[in-house]
Amino acid sequence: LTAGFQSFYINDVKDWVFNGYDLRIGVLYKFFNFIGIGGSVKTPSVISVTENHYFRGNSQFATSFSTQIDTVIENKFTIQSPYEFSVAADVNLWIITGTAEITYIDYTQMKFSGDLEVPEQSALNKKIIDTYTQTFNVKMGAEFRLPFTGLSARVGGMYIPFPVADSPTEFDRKFLTAGLGIRSGEGAMEFNVAYVYGFWDHVAEDYGSSIQPI
Repeated sequence: LTAGFQSFYINDVKDWVFNGYDLRIGVLYKFFNFIGIGGSVKTPSVISVTENHYFRGNSQFATSFSTQIDTVIENKFTIQSPYEFSVAADVNLWIITGTAEITYIDYTQMKFSGDLEVPEQSALNKKIIDTYTQTFNVKMGAEFRLPFTGLSARVGGMYIPFPVADSPTEFDRKFLTAGLGIRSGEGAMEFNVAYVYGFWDHVAEDYGSSIQPI
């Protein structure tokens, strides 16, 4: 029946709706009028997902035989992200300000819940624990202000590890930043420009086969 293949058509549409909430609580303390320290906690983001997956397609053969599919797959589930704990500090020394921040995230604490079948939900949550790991995200920067001119220059860097366990450092996200600013004497008007350069290797999967990092 399938001799003499002639044509194939497939229409694959995913309709997703996301709703969620989270909460971030922080504290900032300043002493000696030039040193600041702070900390924050971000609660897990609880995101409910409604997914409608539409498949429609057909194949045509020279024997006049054709086959088609027209179906909808519906899923409802909840995703919970991990807690995020951050500590930060800044030092302001007249014309120079330096800042640094470290954020701890345990990605193994992510989980699926909701209307998923229990075996599927358990398998997904076990895969999370087996796949992911803990990370420390580091961000730091400095600003230099040219006295009596309103001009400033900024540099910074960010290091965000890839959250998959035992992955090479080439997958970690690295960013370099730079910026310039100018403000009026009273501070009523300010203009800033910034540049961010990020670099890392990325692994993509398509049709179930891993593609080499690019």
